[in-house]
Amino acid sequence: MIYTRGHPQDYDEWRQMGLPGWSFDDVLPYFKRLEGHHRGDCDLHGGGGPLTISGGESDSPFYDALVEAGRQAGYPVTEDFNGTSQEGFGRYDLTVADGKRWSTAAAYLRPVLARRNLTCVTGARTTRIRIDKGRAVGVDYVLDKGGRAESVMATREVLLCAGAVQSPQILQLSGIGDPDRLTAAGIGVVHALPGVGENLQDHLDVVMNWTSRGLRTGYAITKGISMLGVGLNYMLRGKGRGGSNSSRRARSCRRARGCRAPTSRSTRCSRSCRITARSRRPRMASRCICASCGRKAGGGSGSPRRIRSPIR
Repeated sequence: MIYTRGHPQDYDEWRQMGLPGWSFDDVLPYFKRLEGHHRGDCDLHGGGGPLTISGGESDSPFYDALVEAGRQAGYPVTEDFNGTSQEGFGRYDLTVADGKRWSTAAAYLRPVLARRNLTCVTGARTTRIRIDKGRAVGVDYVLDKGGRAESVMATREVLLCAGAVQSPQILQLSGIGDPDRLTAAGIGVVHALPGVGENLQDHLDVVMNWTSRGLRTGYAITKGISMLGVGLNYMLRGKGRGGSNSSRRARSCRRARGCRAPTSRSTRCSRSCRITARSRRPRMASRCICASCGRKAGGGSGSPRRIRSPIR
């Protein structure tokens, strides 16, 4: 539910690498078009789009104390991680509307399901993109129930949106990728494109826990009679702990002076957890999740660990 756009430098680097139309100035109008941002229309955000973006509100003193601690330690404070600066301590924006996760399906698909020119097939797995004379003309898929194979043909275009792992996998199953890898897997080469399935960047993180004194965590307010209050507040008002996740504040910083953009990000949340493997029961605690943003110290995109997406 955390809404964080890519750093502008990433998009500009893609354009410099030979991808016209992918600089930050090129993609920003599309971000603004999709956003129904709580800040409204401005230079960097849109206020009338279908994807509702709300601020990470919380009545817990923990989150504001975290931001203030960062300020006292000399770090910058940012009001908007998708604004002019992504570096510093601040509040997350969330894709949450009326206490509910506002997914792309909720924003784009559900409002138009009744259209006559739309057919939504669920419980299906895409197996291949059909290629004819260098053009994608259709898709083969298998239904989960019964395993029946189906095909659908396109009159205009095929959009592949299966995520960072399955998108390249489907391309490879369709014969698009590194010829050597495809041949080794017994797949005929339809279009040689060695970069498919390469440079998948792992999102490594480290989790650290601290016991809390006097901090009423999310665990405490969802146990016993307190759970009833959480449920009623959510049912009647769509607010409170029942309509939120536990990650509301964060830190984003550079690990070296030579970096032009943040290289790591930490997320803080208040919850219960087992501090050590010997803990007999959960204890009130705060948790910090520190993750790499996949950037080289020189400022470019990269990762200390590169892996390939599997063909099968």
